[in-house]
Amino acid sequence: MNISRVDNSSIGIHANPKSNMNFGGLSNLGQNSQKFLSGLSNLSSAKQKVILTVPTLILNPLIDLNNKKVDEETRKASACRSVASALGGSAVGIIVRDGCRRLCQYSIDKGMIFKGMFEKEKSMGKEIYQKAIKNHAGIVGTIAALGVMAFTDFFVDTACINYLYKCLLKVFCPQYLKDKNAKESEMKKIEDDKQKEQNKTKQEVIPKIQEIIDVAEVSADKEKIIGGKS
Repeated sequence: MNISRVDNSSIGIHANPKSNMNFGGLSNLGQNSQKFLSGLSNLSSAKQKVILTVPTLILNPLIDLNNKKVDEETRKASACRSVASALGGSAVGIIVRDGCRRLCQYSIDKGMIFKGMFEKEKSMGKEIYQKAIKNHAGIVGTIAALGVMAFTDFFVDTACINYLYKCLLKVFCPQYLKDKNAKESEMKKIEDDKQKEQNKTKQEVIPKIQEIIDVAEVSADKEKIIGGKS
């Protein structure tokens, strides 16, 4: 049999790339992926932040709890810190993002910013108009939130995370918190004693220095008098 004369149809393969081939549902993979990505793109930045926070909230504490290089109390405290960081940072980020988006949407709707920009959409109906404003506010609000978070990351985030951390330590690591507070009190006492010693030294040294200066000035005055007489 001459294989050069074998037709594609004789072995059940269609050379036509547009043929409808069924690979157990894989043919719909592209369409499903597009639907999934489209669904993600429709989520607000606040909801996207929540989705990104979930893996961090689960994985980081697990890593801390399985760190065998430290004792159990330290592992639990590290896990509490990870949870506090994830929750505190995300909460502030979500509030800032959503707040900026709502403020931008309100400002556009009331004509405070981008006045007259959406007249075409407004003439096409309320639903289209509201959707256009919402999409534009989402973009502008996200950009504005980045600027606001440059401030909140240093002040609000840190305070929120520390507060949550202490609350979690009270519940899950009371002994660790007690030892931590005792250590901080001891360090503060050492610093206070050191400061008192420095102040005491200054109080003792300054009068002596002033006395030396006074003696030097008297000696200088005497030399001037003696020099003037001669």
